[in-house]
Amino acid sequence: MIRVPVLLPGRRHDIVIGPGVLADAPRHIAAATSARQLLIIADARVWTRHGRAIRKTLTGPFQSTVVQVAPGEARKTLRQAGILYRACQDHRLGRDGAIVAVGGGMIGDLAGFVAATWQRGVDLIMMPTSLLAQVDSSVGGKVAINVGGVKNLVGAFHQPRLVLADTTWLETLPLRERRSGLAEVVKYAMIADRRLFEQLERAGAGLLKLSDTQLESIVATCTRIKARIVVKDERES
Repeated sequence: MIRVPVLLPGRRHDIVIGPGVLADAPRHIAAATSARQLLIIADARVWTRHGRAIRKTLTGPFQSTVVQVAPGEARKTLRQAGILYRACQDHRLGRDGAIVAVGGGMIGDLAGFVAATWQRGVDLIMMPTSLLAQVDSSVGGKVAINVGGVKNLVGAFHQPRLVLADTTWLETLPLRERRSGLAEVVKYAMIADRRLFEQLERAGAGLLKLSDTQLESIVATCTRIKARIVVKDERES
């Protein structure tokens, strides 16, 4: 397990990375937030694969409710946010509760936007399940929805209390999504880390078959790079 701190002034949070991180999720969540009520907003496709394990891990220590969202960018809308607000209302999610985003970048954006705006902001926990989300979109606190056909037109900066990146979730990624995430990793390496770039070059075609240990190291390297940028320029000024 690797822990990457995001050291924003007065608002530190950690990114916890590695195979099997989910097993320790209750301990990490309890250390990051006082919330004991969790509204889990999950990609329906991801929940089919991993939901049983996540529910089993979180149900004992927390009062948790799950709302599933169909996959795809088309769901990142004000209408879908409204459905999630209604779920928050129905389950009486107060400001002492937290929203948990389980899925890729779309879910992180949508659930994060709801967390930023429900009762003027509740705690957010990110559980990114795609490689692209683990190395990039779960870091930085940018959350948004699409309006009028324009991507991420309405949004906020709302930092998570915790990011849990379990690299075993990446084993079930479709090939297209794994390639998409690796393309982002290559971009990080070309911009900011020569050693990572050389590591990727040596791996060659074997990149698509990286071990858990290799993925853990790569995700940690990329999140450290992103965290440095976020700390220097949180609001992209």
